[in-house]
Order: sequence, then structure tokens, then C-alpha cells
Amino acid sequence: MKIITVIWLLFMLILSHIPGEPSGEESRLLSRLTGVKESTLRRSAHVVLYLILGALVMVSFADTALWIKAVVLVIIAVVDESSKALRFFPGRHCSLYEMGLNCAGVVAGLTIGLLLILVAGQ
Repeated sequence: MKIITVIWLLFMLILSHIPGEPSGEESRLLSRLTGVKESTLRRSAHVVLYLILGALVMVSFADTALWIKAVVLVIIAVVDESSKALRFFPGRHCSLYEMGLNCAGVVAGLTIGLLLILVAGQ
């Protein structure tokens, strides 16, 4: 399970740093296919990707203290978004709002992971 968690994290980081134009093309295509507004789709992706990561971390690292998992994940969420300010990724930008969406996903994922652990333990 830890390997899946690391692979998911790498997948997220790759998606997060695709240059703006190809990323936008993917979002527009998904928007047309799903009928979901592109801005809604892009913002939802922040929450969903980090929600899945949070749940994976909660389950994969069950023996690690919750506060440590939360701090590490919030640091990852903040660094991931703020790294776009370095301008190494054309067409990408750092957004405090999106950083907050990442962190909201972390909290939701840790909560869902905790519920999964509690349900499995019964």
C-alpha cells in the first residue's frame, strides 16, 4: 500500500507541473466530455487528488501519528502549489486559493482514511 501511495504522489506532482497549455487542453477536453465547467473541473481536481492522497497516507501509514501525517501532507500541498511561482513551468502560477483547496483535500482524505480504519477495525 505504501508503494501505491508513493506512486499516487508522483502522479499528482507530475500532473501539477505539466506546462499550462497542455494542461489547459486536457481540462478543456475533459470539460467537453463531462459537461462540467472547466474552472470547476480544475479546482475540483485539487481537492480530489489530495483527498485520495490523504486517505492513502492514513491507511498506508497507520502506525504514524495523525499530526505527523497532517503536517507532512500540508507541507507537500503548500510546496506543490508554491513551486509554480518559480516560473519553471510555463503557463502555471501559484494560487493561495488552490493551495487552500489542496489542504482541504488533505483534511477530507485523512478523515475518510480514519473512517475506513475505524470501520475495518470493527
